Amino acid sequence: MTHCNEGDFTWRYRLLEWFNAQNIAIRYVGPYAGTIAPPAPGPPQKPALYRESPTASSANTDGGYNLGIKSLGDLRHFAISGRAAATDQHLIEQVARDYPADLMLIKLGFNDLGWFYSDDKGLITNMRNLINNARRARPNMRFVVATVVHRTFIGGREDLVTMTDSYNRMLKAQIGEWSTPSSPVTWAPVREEYDCGPKYPQDCPAAYDGLHPNELGEYQIARGFSRALVSGLGIGKTPLEVPGTIPSRSLPTPGNFQMSSSDLGVTATWDKVYGAYSYDVEYIINGGAPYNFSPGSVKSNRWDSRWAAEGWTYEVRIRASAGNRKGPWTTWYSATAHPHTASAPTNVVTRPTASGIDVSWTGSTGLYSDTVSQYNVYFWDQDQPCAFLLSGGFLPGGSASIIDLVPGHRYLVAIEAWNAAGAGFPLVARRVVPGRGQPPTVSGLQVDTVDPTTAHLTWNTIPGAAGYRYWRRNFNQAGSQLVPLGSLDENCINVYFQLPGTWNY
Repeated sequence: MTHCNEGDFTWRYRLLEWFNAQNIAIRYVGPYAGTIAPPAPGPPQKPALYRESPTASSANTDGGYNLGIKSLGDLRHFAISGRAAATDQHLIEQVARDYPADLMLIKLGFNDLGWFYSDDKGLITNMRNLINNARRARPNMRFVVATVVHRTFIGGREDLVTMTDSYNRMLKAQIGEWSTPSSPVTWAPVREEYDCGPKYPQDCPAAYDGLHPNELGEYQIARGFSRALVSGLGIGKTPLEVPGTIPSRSLPTPGNFQMSSSDLGVTATWDKVYGAYSYDVEYIINGGAPYNFSPGSVKSNRWDSRWAAEGWTYEVRIRASAGNRKGPWTTWYSATAHPHTASAPTNVVTRPTASGIDVSWTGSTGLYSDTVSQYNVYFWDQDQPCAFLLSGGFLPGGSASIIDLVPGHRYLVAIEAWNAAGAGFPLVARRVVPGRGQPPTVSGLQVDTVDPTTAHLTWNTIPGAAGYRYWRRNFNQAGSQLVPLGSLDENCINVYFQLPGTWNY
């Protein structure tokens, strides 16, 4: 909420305007100068190898501010999106030594509570530690600590509302004890000014995504700090007043939109829209086929089809987006896919372990398989509500072991090949239940005729089974072998098109 994205004014700038209007000489200091820059356009990147530690990356602070801002060098800061007080308390002493300051404005805490770094009592402790650690470098520094804002309601996170309110009460009650004669500490009524919270089911006036500030929210946060500066530290005469009219964000129609066939199938590019956080993408395949595999949103000014098939025709349009602030759509453009991706591996076998899954396969063959360098295994907990689809890369070797899963939960497993072009269409393997082993043989199979070419199958449920597979053969045809027809979760299915009639199967 302080770091912000390219194209934002930021509350730091709105507060700087207030300082200037109050004739207060102020200079922000800190290791960073910019906002979050959007990624450069490029093809999808190969997934990281399974359980490989991510490569350390530097803070993304190369983004610019709103084009209406002057004196960009005045907006330095020590704010990283997603950072918690639990982390910053250990970093702040050195930062305060490297960038000496007289006053620190602290807006931390939501990530601590929202992402389970700590509870309300732990956050109070961490915030006090942060202030004391900063004083080791600057004993006479003054501090303003913002109350933690609420976000729009999230089902299942009623604890977040309760802990936020509890922390804010404790902050107000205890902060007087944190001051020293030369280093006063006061609290800023940012939550009280910020028009967002659980009373709003989805969108709120102050935020573009239910939490992070839009143009109005930037002013409201700055006003909360200005109130504390005036009343708590005697800096300034009157608090910032939020304007009655605030210009909306400029998100024009993306220009130079182009589509063409590519190694991934189809690729679209367009000119970057300054100030867009992302781009919404709508696409239609073959006039309306329901193959919704490709991304519906991208961060950079490039879009690639995913898991395209030879000859598919894509119609695509895009628009610039900054949360719930949207620009106009482009017109529709089209191209035909001619992918150079590799087919999925074959003979994929999944086996449960005590707390994981072992997967084996035979490497991809056929067109473009000669450049396969990695296989990506997906695993998805089917019994955990709102579970994320996870994956990990494995080098060509024909086997993988997934560990630390939940015993007794059903997992969907799929695998795709990555070659020089990118990811090919995946194969969905047999579901697995870690910790359960091989289930018993199905019993109670009943086959009833629905009509001359449709059979209805039912059988007894097997508790804890990951799923069921079913086969068919024509016993009136010499040499007929059982052919797998598919898999399912339920203990019943209609099998259609039993030609010339169900009595043959």
